[in-house]
Amino acid sequence: MSIYKEIRTDLWHLASNLDRHTRKKLELQVYSNIVNRMEHLCNDYNECSIFLDDMSSTIKEIKGKEGELKRADIRAMKKVRRDVESYLEEEHDLIRKGKYMIRYMTFGAAIGAVVGYFFMSFAAVGIFLGALVGIGIGTKLDRDAKNEGVQI
Repeated sequence: MSIYKEIRTDLWHLASNLDRHTRKKLELQVYSNIVNRMEHLCNDYNECSIFLDDMSSTIKEIKGKEGELKRADIRAMKKVRRDVESYLEEEHDLIRKGKYMIRYMTFGAAIGAVVGYFFMSFAAVGIFLGALVGIGIGTKLDRDAKNEGVQI
């Protein structure tokens, strides 16, 4: 059995053993998407082996706990996900979901604070309006990235 199929099977078994709240907290669908993406992007297993082995061992360890997870287990899963996402961003030029929205919301709020303070005498209103514009622009860019197939 390939490592990709093994990880997908382990994710399915893990999801079936967890309650809905824990499944939502772990975002197991994201891990499945990452495995699918890595299967198509990594031509050679050796290229991604470190990340796949780490993900596989963490999932097996958590699966063995039969749904009795602690905070450290959830943190370990999220750390593995962050590491793999960072690798995919650096090596394969993919982006994380919501990356542009967060970036442009922050940028819009900063510009809005300056504009609101100097031109409207209300920095809070400027921050709010700038953040709204930034969210709109960032959401559009995230949607475009998803349609292009470069979103994790």
